[in-house]
Amino acid sequence: MAVTKVTRDGINSPALIGNNLIINGEMKVAQRGVSFAAPADAAYLLDRFSWKNYVTTPVVTITQDKTSDIFTAHGFDTCMKIDVTTADGTVDSANMTGLMYTMEGQDLQHWKHGSANSESLTLSFWFRSPKSGTHCVALHDIDHNMANIMEFEVAVADTAEFISVTFVPKTSGTVIANDTSQGARIVWPMIAGSSYLHDDNVGGWAGDAGEKYISSNGQNLLDNTANNIYITGVQLEVGSIATDFAHESYGTTLAKCQRYFRRLLSTTNTPIYTGYTGSTTVAYFPVGFDPVMRAAPTFAVSNVAAFTVDMVGASRDTTNLAIIKATNWGARLDATVASGLTAGQGVHLSFDASGKTLSYSAEL
Repeated sequence: MAVTKVTRDGINSPALIGNNLIINGEMKVAQRGVSFAAPADAAYLLDRFSWKNYVTTPVVTITQDKTSDIFTAHGFDTCMKIDVTTADGTVDSANMTGLMYTMEGQDLQHWKHGSANSESLTLSFWFRSPKSGTHCVALHDIDHNMANIMEFEVAVADTAEFISVTFVPKTSGTVIANDTSQGARIVWPMIAGSSYLHDDNVGGWAGDAGEKYISSNGQNLLDNTANNIYITGVQLEVGSIATDFAHESYGTTLAKCQRYFRRLLSTTNTPIYTGYTGSTTVAYFPVGFDPVMRAAPTFAVSNVAAFTVDMVGASRDTTNLAIIKATNWGARLDATVASGLTAGQGVHLSFDASGKTLSYSAEL
């Protein structure tokens, strides 16, 4: 079980100071949805977690699981479930599928990775595997293309277990760039061939490791359609001790996730933005991002015809919706209609029905 650190300066508890580098580690926020069938490589799942999928045969369905009581006794009522729907019992060399979490370089500076004062990083999580025995998880330094693989043991199959591994410091080289780009990632390999295997960097850093995520002791967790993998309570922190998980409110976690992705989902045909008309066919809608996003986002809608421009006494269906002059703190949406607007009027942009979406993404 994780513990709370006590130092000469007082209690060092994540519940007090929030030192978890993982956002949405208890899998509560699911802006993109709660079920993902056959996710592609780099597809995002529950917020901040993505899927690594290189040339692999097995297929999974990933869901936000709130119905199982697997981890409730340990304080978690939500987890991620990975359900194998197409199995692969033969691991080809180029095959690799796994769960991934990526972090910004600027959020890793207190790790001091690559400097003489570099510290350990401790990863902890609650896990249920369909197999007992040796499993692997890897920390990949993206800036320098180096990996550190850690093995961990599952004592009993299909049983909730607390896992903790500590990645040793790397005290030479150069530090991770202090910017908003990818700095490092955690990868839980579910299946990985020889191209992603590296025994020399188990428990340490190997300069030629690159994207190596598994040791020769690692197992294929996707070899049977009866296999289900569950994970929650993911925490990564500087130091060599796993502290108690830093639970936080849903609103706090959602705000952190919205730095990278935010989605508006309609339940009725209600207004979402207020703007003005520039001509008989175009209306402009200023949009502010609070909190600010990691970078200027890309923009997507479920259907460009899923919106209306509403004015006094009338509304017009949109034929196009585009993001203009996007920054990390705001943008302008330009809505085009066939005709019928009056230049200089105040208008609303509305969803035309329930179940429609509008999304902004600044993911890593």
